[in-house]
Amino acid sequence: MIEAGEDAWLWYAQTAHNQAVVSVFCDPRSLRASKADGMQAQYAGVLRQFRALRPGQLGEQSSAPQICDATSHHAKDPVGDRYIRLGDACFSVDPLSSQGVHLALQSGLQGSIVVNTILRKPENTEVARQFFFMRTRERIGRYTGRTKQEYARVAAIYPNAFWRARASDASAAMAVGGPDSSVESPPRAASDQVAVSPHVSLGAAPVIDGVFVQVRQVVRHPNIDGDVAYVEGADLARLLSALPQRFAYCDIPSFWRDHVPSATGDRIASWLWSKHVLVRAV
Repeated sequence: MIEAGEDAWLWYAQTAHNQAVVSVFCDPRSLRASKADGMQAQYAGVLRQFRALRPGQLGEQSSAPQICDATSHHAKDPVGDRYIRLGDACFSVDPLSSQGVHLALQSGLQGSIVVNTILRKPENTEVARQFFFMRTRERIGRYTGRTKQEYARVAAIYPNAFWRARASDASAAMAVGGPDSSVESPPRAASDQVAVSPHVSLGAAPVIDGVFVQVRQVVRHPNIDGDVAYVEGADLARLLSALPQRFAYCDIPSFWRDHVPSATGDRIASWLWSKHVLVRAV
């Protein structure tokens, strides 16, 4: 459970044996300002601002409160000649994102392929490093923006320094960089013509190809995070190149019959439509 308070936020998780972890995230300066009260008194004081918790409902506290730094940070040099930084050593997100474990696993999987490429395909060493640097930079940008937006939503209710400082320029990011989320159902009539969006571009970039990092043709679009080379194992650039300038959405399986099974093609086409990579022809 997560709840926003006036100048802090709460993370509550039930564990086994009728126990729970109760964490609060606040500005460390507020703790230093009331240092004379003692950590237990400060912890109890912060908890009182959350409506989801009532002191009488918490029962007995089984351990003393502990403090740690939860500030988001990232390494400027995620990969070098003889090292690679994974998990929090590479990039730690704000706990409010609730994506720390996911991102750590993602960085571990990608990092293992980068190391495998450097060791077994040394001619691709620079490409592998570039890939890891690009993926790290994309994650930093994506989750920094999303976290600022979450803080900005609460800052509209509690317009104080804690929420406003962490929201930063989120309003501008939402207005300029947010993808279009409106999606209509794809047209099924043969008379309804669709096309590949003019905002789609192709290029070459390092991507994971099997157990190595290789340079492959990729697809880019404002509604897609990063470069995409493969979707469900299919070469996306090749699939788009197989489509004519205008076509009926229902005919996509016939254009892709030599590339992917029909069911796979249906899922890929639906995903492309949801991202506005495929649009109504004008």
